[in-house]
Parts: sequence; structure tokens; C-alpha cells
Amino acid sequence: MNKSPAFQFYPKDWLSDPDVVCMNFAQKGAYITLLCYCWLEGQLPKNDDYIRKLLGNVPKWKSLWNGIKHKFEVKGDFLVHPRLEKERMKQEGYRKKQSVAGKKGMEKRWGKHPKVDNTVKDLLITKNNSSFSSSIAYSSNKDIYTSFEKFWEVYPRKLGKKPAKLAWGKIKPDDGLLEKILLAVEKQKQTKQWQQKHFIPYPSTWLNQERWKDEVEDASSFRETLESI
Repeated sequence: MNKSPAFQFYPKDWLSDPDVVCMNFAQKGAYITLLCYCWLEGQLPKNDDYIRKLLGNVPKWKSLWNGIKHKFEVKGDFLVHPRLEKERMKQEGYRKKQSVAGKKGMEKRWGKHPKVDNTVKDLLITKNNSSFSSSIAYSSNKDIYTSFEKFWEVYPRKLGKKPAKLAWGKIKPDDGLLEKILLAVEKQKQTKQWQQKHFIPYPSTWLNQERWKDEVEDASSFRETLESI
């Protein structure tokens, strides 16, 4: 299942949370930034150096982190956010419910499939059509995953190949889109953000969110904003 690109933000809950109220504006900015990273990746590594880099390597990053780290829970070598996990489960439950409702609606509209007579003729036609369809599907899949290997070869963060391949299969890029994707990867590899692998999205995340459409920006803007506070 694809990762959801967004989570519900409730201004009333944010403004009335005593922990948030006690944060200064720099800590609030750092907090919402880490929430976004945690939502996209599912968790954050329990690593001070990693957190420091996510906060832009600002001189006072430790004071920022000390004011917000209690909002995250430790699970092994990672940090998770309880409220985000609750929201993630809520969204997954909703999607499953919608999927079931859609299938029931389709069955109600179209009814059951008519029974097929098991004559020799029907069996031969079914077998031949199935073989032909399977041959086309095999050829198509072979082409898709051949192009995936081209993407995998140039993408700098080689983690999660299986989910990345599944995401690629859903996109099914033609030659034109493949060229755009490869060019976007090469272009984003030159940005300051991608010079540090911690900031490079997982391949499956990058594909599911169609990040080849991103406008490349200077990654130093967040660091400069925090340093000016």
C-alpha cells in the first residue's frame, strides 16, 4: 500500500497542547519539521547526529531537540510519534473500508459472473486467450523491470529495492517518462540536500510521491531561517 502523502493537522489541538505552548518559536518550527520527516519515513533513527542534520546543523540544535524530544517514543533504534501512528492507522483503516465498499458496490451493480459451459471449445478458447494474455503480461513486465534497473543504477540511496520495484510497476513509465525520471535524479543528486544521504528519500517514497516533478531548490534555506531566529 502506498504511503499517504499527508496527515490531518488540527490547529485547536496544536494551540492547546501544553507541551507546544511551552515551546519557543524555534522549537515549534523544529518540531513540525521532524513531524513531517517522521510521517514520510514512518520513523526517525535514534541518533543525535541524524537529528542534528535534520535540524539544519544550526549551532543551538541541542536546545531545540531537548525541548521537543519528549514528544517522540523510543522503539528499539528508532523514534516514533504516537499521534502520527494513530493517524496512520486511522487512514489505513479508512482506505480498507473504502476498498471493501467499492468491491461490494461493484458486485451489486454487475452481479455474479455467468457460468461458463465446460465444453471442449470453451476450454480451448480460454486456454489460448489465457496463454496469449500471459505472454503479453510477461513481456510487458520484463520491459518495466528492465527500465527499473536503469533507475536503480542511478539512484544514490539503494535501500528498499522490493517496495521501490512495486512502486515502479504501478507507475509503468514509458520511454519519455523514464528519461524525465533519470534526468530528475541526476539533477537532484547535485543539490546540497542530496549531498548528505540522510536527506535523500527512500526510492519507493521518491517514486510514490512522484518526486521527479519537484522543483530543485537550495537546501540551505531552512538552515538560514533557523539561524536567523
